[in-house]
Amino acid sequence: MVSWRLTAPDATMHAGVVVSKKSFHDATDRNRAKRLMREAFRLLAKDAKVPDSTDWIFIGRAALRGKRCSQVMDEMKWMFSK
Repeated sequence: MVSWRLTAPDATMHAGVVVSKKSFHDATDRNRAKRLMREAFRLLAKDAKVPDSTDWIFIGRAALRGKRCSQVMDEMKWMFSK
């Protein structure tokens, strides 16, 4: 997973999710990867683990295949700390 961060005073902790056909050929796999990233972000935002005044774009890569939500959350926490 790759992430881009926009820090601005008017940013409101939103997340955009992108998964390409190159990474996941089947639409069901792409949709699962997007749902997984959205849910992980939602849970982290609910627990106030997302930095304030930031908007995020997450790009799903093939490494997401077979991961669980907790693993994606750990990866996002690591990205937030950078």
